[in-house]
Amino acid sequence: MEGNRDEAIRCLDLAIKARKEGDLGKCTRLANKSLRLFPTKSAERFIKEILESEQPQTENTSPPASTTNNQNNNVQQPDADTLSEINRILSCKNLYDILNIPHDATQADIKKQYRKYALRFHPDKCTAPRATDAFKAIGRSFSILSDSDKRRKYDVMGDETDNDIHHHGMHESFFSEEMDPFDLFANMFMHGDLGGGFLRNGRAYRNIRINPRNGQRVFTYSTNQRHQNHANQNQQEFHIGNILPILPLLFLLLWSLFSNFIFTDNTPYSFQRSNHHSVQRQLGGSDSYLYYVHTDFVKEYNTNEKVKQIENSVLSDLLYYYGQRCQHDIQVKKQQVYFAKLRGDSNGIREAENMTTPGCSNLKELQEIRSRG
Repeated sequence: MEGNRDEAIRCLDLAIKARKEGDLGKCTRLANKSLRLFPTKSAERFIKEILESEQPQTENTSPPASTTNNQNNNVQQPDADTLSEINRILSCKNLYDILNIPHDATQADIKKQYRKYALRFHPDKCTAPRATDAFKAIGRSFSILSDSDKRRKYDVMGDETDNDIHHHGMHESFFSEEMDPFDLFANMFMHGDLGGGFLRNGRAYRNIRINPRNGQRVFTYSTNQRHQNHANQNQQEFHIGNILPILPLLFLLLWSLFSNFIFTDNTPYSFQRSNHHSVQRQLGGSDSYLYYVHTDFVKEYNTNEKVKQIENSVLSDLLYYYGQRCQHDIQVKKQQVYFAKLRGDSNGIREAENMTTPGCSNLKELQEIRSRG
């Protein structure tokens, strides 16, 4: 996240320039992007200034007809058709029905329909009740149907979200790691179509398990891997911060393609039970952090020193993952607060400020385990 500081500062400078030029839409978008890439006091103060400067104009002046027309174009007033469509979306049990597409729809059809519905029901534009819920349902449908493996699994098994997490993490959901709908929207409309690769400190992932406490995936890594990314639609220089919000989705795509090469049996431990790693162990005596070893583990690692080395490696994997997850949770929380402020939604602001950060809670627990030695 520290590596995004320069790009965040650049975006803030461009936002300030856009404000001077009178382009408030571009100004707000760039300021929001700066805050997402690397939260700074300067960006927060600037966004606050924008919000405060808009409020007196709304309260004390009567905007000209052209301004009123522009506002009406940007904010969709709820009508009978909009309310009916929201009710239809929220009553759908099938992801295809949510996007109103046939089961044999092409990827182009899916993307086109997502663009149409996402723009129409984005909470910043649509003021109808439950527009946010409809927007989230639209985003979730697209995130699954736009991925060929997830779509194929959905067609065969249906939506397992409510029934796929067992107590001891023996079973994992294909859909348990889904992209935040606001991040999905931002990347589709602000950074261009979804695409590009990813790199987390040069590490590729090895195994996955579901945390029985909160249902989150845990990823571990073993090999170095590099992906070269293409320039975006505006031919701007690529920055890793542009794809931070979609890393989970990109990982699922890569994992499904290369799992046969990533999952190997010569590693001493795994976070997923398998024929090779069948003996369950606990980290720090907590059943919240399980890992699995092979049947000859006790013979091969027959001293406390050797066992401690394995436990330290397991702990390092988990600290890395939950450190990344904590940063992501904090980013999402800041973003939701910002969106709520833009809408002038006091209840939404309180809800966003009260959002939990489970990744940070897990990180704190693991740090306590490390401090105990």
